Parts: sequence; structure tokens; C-alpha cells
Amino acid sequence: MSQLRETLEANAEAVDALVAALRRCSPVWHEPLAPGKWSPAQLGEHVARTLDEAANVVLGRRTTLPSVPALFRPLARILFRRALRKGSLPRSRTTPELDPQGGPETPEEAAGRLQTSLQRFRDSCLEARQEGDRIRHPAFGNVALSECARFVALHTLHHTRQLPGG
Repeated sequence: MSQLRETLEANAEAVDALVAALRRCSPVWHEPLAPGKWSPAQLGEHVARTLDEAANVVLGRRTTLPSVPALFRPLARILFRRALRKGSLPRSRTTPELDPQGGPETPEEAAGRLQTSLQRFRDSCLEARQEGDRIRHPAFGNVALSECARFVALHTLHHTRQLPGG
């Protein structure tokens, strides 16, 4: 199996784990996990938006993700590589474009939204692979497609761990 296909399988497993954790949060679905934090509904919406925007990035389409100036991309790429090496993302704030104001009404709606976004991301990666192994990321610059996909899986797992029992 190719590295990209393995990484896409890891994305599917990460989304499955997130969906399972979101379903366990049904009794507190719209309640923030802590003061100033997102609710499970918002967290699921954030991850779905991220998958949607990642699909745009890998296809070279317009994205709402902010572009890092070329001068700072080497630093961003160092942080990107560190996350890949460690297998986890550091604590950070999201961009306003990915900050959800609300989310799906139920865990089941979130599951459907996440699966649709995951499929779109998967299809986009497979389509982009036809053009080559590298993509242009607005923050990290020229990176391997499989590394970008792995970063997306790490992002999903990062948020799964924020949920009770995640």
C-alpha cells in the first residue's frame, strides 16, 4: 500500500475515533468543554471545516486558510516537521476562518458532516496525486502530499483527545 493510501486510512481511523468520542458527548453536546472552550458540536464542526479546507489546499484551489508570508514559511515548516516527527500538535489557537460559531444539532449530524468532509479530502488527495507528490500549502510552502495528509490526521486526533474519553 502506498504511503498516501496508508495516511488516508489513518485519517479515516482518526475521524472514526472522533465520531465515537463525539457520540459519547451527546448529553453535553452544546456545552463548552471548559470555560472559554468549544462544545463538542463546535469541535466536530471545526474538524469538518479543516478537512474541507485541506481538500481545497491539496487541489490548489482557493482556501480560507491564511497564507504565511514567504519569509516566515521556513519557520512554519519547522513547526510542521516537528509535529510530524512527534506525532502530535502543540497547543495553539485556530484561525478565525476555522473558528466555529455553532455546529451540527446532533452527534449523528456531526458524524455525517465529518464523513462527507473526509471523503472529499480523500478524493482530493487521490486526484492531486495524479499531478505529483508535492503540494503548495499556504502556511508550510512546498510539502509532500502524504505529509500534509498526515498533518490533517494528527489535527483530528489532537481534537479527539480534547473530548472526555477521547
